[in-house]
Amino acid sequence: MRQPKSAYSPYAFDLTYGYFLEGNYAETVQASAKYLTLDYPDPIIILLRHVALLRLGRTSEARAMLEKSVASFKAPWEGHFLLLEFQSRLFDASPVEKSGPVAKDFVQRRAFFRAKRFAANSDKAKAISALQEVVQNGDRSSLLYLAAQIELERLGQAAPH
Repeated sequence: MRQPKSAYSPYAFDLTYGYFLEGNYAETVQASAKYLTLDYPDPIIILLRHVALLRLGRTSEARAMLEKSVASFKAPWEGHFLLLEFQSRLFDASPVEKSGPVAKDFVQRRAFFRAKRFAANSDKAKAISALQEVVQNGDRSSLLYLAAQIELERLGQAAPH
């Protein structure tokens, strides 16, 4: 599904992601606020905002925001899958094929956000394992690869470069 031009702002997306990578969670929340008012927000921004709120200790706000975002979310199945999995509401594997660039990208995003869910639930070992999966199998030129390395370092693990 294509988004109308007025519904997408690469600047807001990049700014939110950049603040998150820096560990500047207050700015992550602020940068994502307007972006989430769009008709078709990216699930990555929803999840980055959720994790940033958790890291700021604003747990009830994080949960309420995620619930509201999931309830009104409109997008292809991949976005729904990521959001529902983050809420631990899915138990089957994704229906995506295990080959091809689109499938590989989805698998990497899923592993990264699974790691974020594990970290949010204080399961550091599982978070590290999922992030290592992203780094070992990811495209070294992708933002997700860099994000996984940064998160590994935040968890006290040396990330391969």
